[in-house]
Amino acid sequence: MINAADTIHSGTSILFVTLDSLRYGVARHALADGLTPHLARLLHEGLWEPAPGTFTFPAHIAYFSGFLPKLPQPEQPPRWWEYRPPASKAVPAETFVFDAPDLLEGLRQHGYRTVCAGGPNPRGAVGARGPAGGRL
Repeated sequence: MINAADTIHSGTSILFVTLDSLRYGVARHALADGLTPHLARLLHEGLWEPAPGTFTFPAHIAYFSGFLPKLPQPEQPPRWWEYRPPASKAVPAETFVFDAPDLLEGLRQHGYRTVCAGGPNPRGAVGARGPAGGRL
């Protein structure tokens, strides 16, 4: 697991890449068949899971709010980051815990500057309307 807590507390630069409009099943088979060697080199321990949303905007909102994908198995690996876990939940030291409306604000509280290349279409159906869209 990536030690996200140490990474963030040390101020190390972070790059999040989302592959929009890339069907998970097709991409996963291409990766398994060795058809995506450049992408394979970028994946940490082969970790790659589908987004927790059915199209771009909700997937990104969920992702940056701390709602990460769940694996199709009973035991889940530790999360890289988590938004205000309940006091009864044991959270590994490697997990970055933030108390902010979303991960981007949590990173800002630790001195990070965030930049989005791409993002929602301001003229689209959902676009950058409202506080959540404006953050992305």
